[in-house]
Amino acid sequence: MSNQPNKLILHCHTSGINYNGDVTDGYQIISVSGLVLSPFNKKNAQIEKYIVFDVKNKWDNKARSIHGYSQDKLKSVGESENVVYEDFALFLADHFNIIEDKIQCIGYNIDTFTLPFIKVFLKDIPIKFSYSNIDLKSLFCLEQNKIVDIKKFISFFSSTHSKQEQPSSIEMCNIFHMAYRYYCSIFSENQDGN
Repeated sequence: MSNQPNKLILHCHTSGINYNGDVTDGYQIISVSGLVLSPFNKKNAQIEKYIVFDVKNKWDNKARSIHGYSQDKLKSVGESENVVYEDFALFLADHFNIIEDKIQCIGYNIDTFTLPFIKVFLKDIPIKFSYSNIDLKSLFCLEQNKIVDIKKFISFFSSTHSKQEQPSSIEMCNIFHMAYRYYCSIFSENQDGN
């Protein structure tokens, strides 16, 4: 049996982003998804939740062009922030020792965007996140330096969902999972001398 801890692939959509200082200032999470990578289970546990937009927060239509959700759509598919908070906290508690362990996260812009929003969202829970998170943005840096050919990978995962709508939050987690597996394969090949 492996003694590796679970890892958490995280993705969230927000009502916008503050480019001047604290990225979360005035904006809220409107969707949150997590996919647990466990060395013990072949099937990864996952959660996807949408939150009704709170009009006390700011709404940026640029963000809507990324996630595709309107405030009206969130009213119909979203739940209250309290319900999503509780469900997401219970999901984390089911798969991690959230009081004792540091959770290692995987995602795109994980340390500069996703985790700041998650930390504000879960501010009442003393969850510790790892300082050694895996930011898949680095794959694109490797591609720019001609270390990997990410175009092949992008064409593969972009064909996995309908072109007519943006990927859902959990679809993004699954795409990140594929990217993480690709990321790991690159480094295992390089360690083998290839």
